[in-house]
Amino acid sequence: MVKAIRQWFSNELEAGSDVVLNHELRRRDERDAWQQTAREADCHALVAYRPASREELL
Repeated sequence: MVKAIRQWFSNELEAGSDVVLNHELRRRDERDAWQQTAREADCHALVAYRPASREELL
């Protein structure tokens, strides 16, 4: 599933669309991978990471 979303994300960026991805990216390597996908599409990625407890999210 993540692979399909990443492909959609890349396609939209390459088409010139602005994309907001609201996705749980707890691990730094996950955030870095999404930023790399944007760079490969020659786009700028802004990742806003806000740590939150499980209780706060629910």
